[in-house]
Amino acid sequence: MSGSSHPPEKKGPFYKNPFVLGFFIGIAFLTVMPFLQRRFLKAPPPIATLAPWRLSTTDGGVVGSVELQGTVWLASFPGPSCEGECRDKQQFFARALNHIDDLDGGIALVSFAFDTTVLEAPSGLLPGRWYVTRATAAELDAALSSLRGAFTAFGGRDGGATAAEFSSVPGYALVDQHGAVRGFWMDTDTGRGNAINAARLLAKYGPNP
Repeated sequence: MSGSSHPPEKKGPFYKNPFVLGFFIGIAFLTVMPFLQRRFLKAPPPIATLAPWRLSTTDGGVVGSVELQGTVWLASFPGPSCEGECRDKQQFFARALNHIDDLDGGIALVSFAFDTTVLEAPSGLLPGRWYVTRATAAELDAALSSLRGAFTAFGGRDGGATAAEFSSVPGYALVDQHGAVRGFWMDTDTGRGNAINAARLLAKYGPNP
């Protein structure tokens, strides 16, 4: 007596398989997501356009509105004597280059440092553009006058009459390709991330994304 056999289980159409459906839904989501991000993400609007400025840098060069024309840049403001926590924050600031190296120099970093400030590039930093100024207090006062005005217009406290007072502003400034200030962010993990994302948006899609 032969054993009973069961007819083979009939398989449904492949498009009814939940694993197959999940795979194709995932592919569709990944395809559409960049377009949705582009649709809803916006760069901060301009606050104020900076007046022309130019300062010497620690490597013997110069940086200013002419050199940065056409480039998105992030600014930081170390104090006259940048040690301890200030030095650590500038190291974090410089490491932003590791998150923008794919943009082929479309974003630069500028640390408005005094001639008494000593800053070194962190080890392992990818090649990029980090300008560290070497300027007197009077030179920084003149260069930062427009940024102080933009910060006040942004809703922050008055940066004060001197560059030393303005250097106590906690965070970064973002400036677009045309020299317009787009915003200020706190020097925190979230602030750094938001500033970098806004800079990338401007660098990838232009000043009117």
